[in-house]
Amino acid sequence: MSFRRTKIVATLGPACDPIMDKLIEAGLNVARMNFSHGDHAEHEARWQKLQSAIKNSGKTIAIMVDTQGPKVRTSTFKDGSMELIEGETVFLKQGNADGGLINEEKTIYVNYHKLLDALKEHKIVYFADGLLEVKVEEVHKDKASAKVITGGKISNHKGVNVPNLEWDLPAIGSKDVKDIHWGIAHNVDYIAQSFVRNANDVRQLKKILEDEDASHIKVIAKIEEYPAVQNIDEIIEVADGIMVARGDLGVQMHIEQVPTVQKMIIKKCNRAAKPVITATQMLESMTTAPFPTRAEVTDVANAILDGSDAVMLSGETSVGKYPIKVIQMMAKISQQTEDKVLKYNRFDKYPIESESTKPANVTLAIANSACKIALEVKATAIIAYTETGRTPECLSRIRPNMPIIGITDEVRTARRMCLYGGVIPLVLNEHNKLDEVLRQATDAAQQTKLVKKGDLVVVVTGLPFGKSGETNLIKVQTV
Repeated sequence: MSFRRTKIVATLGPACDPIMDKLIEAGLNVARMNFSHGDHAEHEARWQKLQSAIKNSGKTIAIMVDTQGPKVRTSTFKDGSMELIEGETVFLKQGNADGGLINEEKTIYVNYHKLLDALKEHKIVYFADGLLEVKVEEVHKDKASAKVITGGKISNHKGVNVPNLEWDLPAIGSKDVKDIHWGIAHNVDYIAQSFVRNANDVRQLKKILEDEDASHIKVIAKIEEYPAVQNIDEIIEVADGIMVARGDLGVQMHIEQVPTVQKMIIKKCNRAAKPVITATQMLESMTTAPFPTRAEVTDVANAILDGSDAVMLSGETSVGKYPIKVIQMMAKISQQTEDKVLKYNRFDKYPIESESTKPANVTLAIANSACKIALEVKATAIIAYTETGRTPECLSRIRPNMPIIGITDEVRTARRMCLYGGVIPLVLNEHNKLDEVLRQATDAAQQTKLVKKGDLVVVVTGLPFGKSGETNLIKVQTV
């Protein structure tokens, strides 16, 4: 029986509140809570609904908190929005006051304290992921005048991007700290850190988690700025996973560069055995339409073929008209791409390498060998017993043509595995004897209906049994 290897990350929002159970049934693997919008009370109510839906479904779902980060945004508008007309003049001001028509001047307030200084050298300003564009013509003492190049409706708290400008803002702001602590208190599985620029930004977040005894929460570094692309190797090394956030990235650098950058980042993550998410505008037209464009379908398929562990939906599910349909469509595209086009068993593409100054990566080597054995004996599945999830993560790197069943007695570990491509997480009761665990693991594998009695499976675990970080045993056995 076939199964979907590519995981679906979907953003929760008002459109999801009454249908949480249906989203899980449609194929949701990771629920993203976007803290760039809404307050803690709103997220609390949504979290409660999600927990109820997860419990009723009996499925394992991961939860990801996405921080706002050093994001520059517009303030609010008196009427909630304002129309920008091509060719007209608008005025940009620093602060958090209400924008709109003020003294017969169309005014946009931006929450960046050095905006006017920045606009003396940088003349192009994008709003709302680059959908709106203005060109600064003159900077005055208290405002800047700009000509609208690309018009449209601008609303509250839209993102502001200035190409080639690195905002002078801390990596983790006071709001982010509060949101991170909310995530810790609610036992989330991942924190997606917005606008990471270098490895030190990630280390700051990890230090907060460590100080709060929450290092089990893993950090996904969002690549949204050009400095992050330049520092991608060091970021991948310290982060637990990467998100290619193409919205802001596409206005921070030349848009035609985004596809090659996307492919480069995915390849580096695959080589490092770190999960990678491709995000932003994947099925954007389904925010308002019941079907995607052909180009969007191809975009999703190509992200999977590139090596993405997961593909992400944003406004399509959070505020869209068809949140259930869009998850179902994402699942269909993934399944078709995997069944018909995806190439498996990537041994030659990502060989095990070790610099002379570093010890060999034993877990990667064991995973590589297990996948080769599974291929040679025509195993139905690879079963990995894991405490931390790292062994299934390394197995996922190879993309074997059989499912990887991640067995653990840690519920947190099972939830984290929801992000790993090709991995099916299962929770077993804790046991100290290897034979008992192997028996229960193969019984559990049969419950997935991907393995039947009499099939060969390859089991990967460690001795001494139950000790974290000791993956050193490969066993072939009959179910």
